[in-house]
Amino acid sequence: MILWLILILGLTQASFVNYPLNYGPTNHTFDTVHINDEINLFIHDMAEHEDVTLTSMGQTYEGRDIYALTIAASGDDADVNYQVVECGIHAREWLSPAFCQMFVYELLYGNYQHLREKARWIVIPNFNPDGYTYTFTFDPSTQLEDNGITCIHESNNTQTGSINPCNWKKNRASVWADGTTDNRYFNLTNTLTGYPETYNNDLGIGAECTGVDLLMNHDSFFDETRANLTEIEACTHDHAGNTTEDQLETQAKVNFLADKWNAIDMYFEIQAGADCLFTPSLGDYNDQAEMEELMMNMIEYVKRHPLDVTQDVTDNVETIEAQLKASSEYHASLSNPGFNIRVLEWESTVCPALRGPNGNPMDWAKLQGAQYSYSIDLPGFEHYQPPPHLMVPWISQYLRAIELSYKLIVDGATFEQMVQGLPELSEDDDTTDTADDITTTDTETQEGNNLIVMIVLFGFAAVGFIAVWHKATKEE
Repeated sequence: MILWLILILGLTQASFVNYPLNYGPTNHTFDTVHINDEINLFIHDMAEHEDVTLTSMGQTYEGRDIYALTIAASGDDADVNYQVVECGIHAREWLSPAFCQMFVYELLYGNYQHLREKARWIVIPNFNPDGYTYTFTFDPSTQLEDNGITCIHESNNTQTGSINPCNWKKNRASVWADGTTDNRYFNLTNTLTGYPETYNNDLGIGAECTGVDLLMNHDSFFDETRANLTEIEACTHDHAGNTTEDQLETQAKVNFLADKWNAIDMYFEIQAGADCLFTPSLGDYNDQAEMEELMMNMIEYVKRHPLDVTQDVTDNVETIEAQLKASSEYHASLSNPGFNIRVLEWESTVCPALRGPNGNPMDWAKLQGAQYSYSIDLPGFEHYQPPPHLMVPWISQYLRAIELSYKLIVDGATFEQMVQGLPELSEDDDTTDTADDITTTDTETQEGNNLIVMIVLFGFAAVGFIAVWHKATKEE
């Protein structure tokens, strides 16, 4: 009797999660954006777990460690395959490192410990710590607008037209330093777009260009014409590097994973700002259709699953969003207006416009030997400073995508088994639901499911009590 109750409770916890407003360790909750030093403290705390190995894969241009956590399997077979999750490749996308922090905690102490039963995990929590640290050097009084929720893209420096730190996405490596003292970096025009060149951050006479877009620096169809760059090309916001894998961060990851590719099932690269998923597409992959089928399954699973947050969280979201809709020009301009608590609410939940930039880590991982490789682009809608009231709701929903990939690829479950009992998608699911509509619907669904579970548990307990009472009566 007790065994059955434990099993039922365990299944309930795996199916329905209720994250509160300030979920996480007491000194490191996940409704807050943490600076790099705080992330490193958290990583070292997690490394105290007996199943975690913390490794510095290498160091950045500015001397910061690039950490990876290797998390052992909890099952009987320790020599199982790896699943890799990498966060923080773009500095300004603060929700991405936050995702990895919450994911590590969930694997070790939270609601997703079952994902370790048949898999080892490698998590890279902040791949671009130099750039990430730089994004926090902005001046909130002059570089934020719309009630402090939106970073102004460009600074008011008309001489250099530099991008604001809170919108910086590259690393901080020096990429153009020939010692000259001319003024060639001033008032340039990007010949591709026709706009003034705004990406040579904080340049003056004799200064050098800063930063490489690490998303485009991998050995996956890298654009070799970049070996002969002009000055303006070396300063652009999406500069991919002078040669493939010429950046310290990329080299560190290449070396760390070099002997593991034969045992890597899944590779997830986490970005933020678009709210969609995409697959490798530059190569001629025999299993392209299979990769896309799994991606669509992940999307459907996330959309059908009830929200994993308490009613307090949804109430808080509704209250804050209502206030912002009334007071923020940015919120008023959104299509709803405002942010959805639900993710994947666009007409297209696949990212066709973002698929396959040359040198991307998805194609690189696939070419190296990963069975499946994806990029998850978390919400934000080019709003790179994530609203704290939406961090846990957004992250928790995309954790379900990771869960589904594990259950299907590692655990051998079928998609039909995973969606059994979940509500069907509505015809207008992609386009018309508001945050209020979906929050109410999902809350009712989850409350209904919890009520069913309580009834079942009560029934089992009653049967057990009657059985014990009957036995005692017979003995008398």
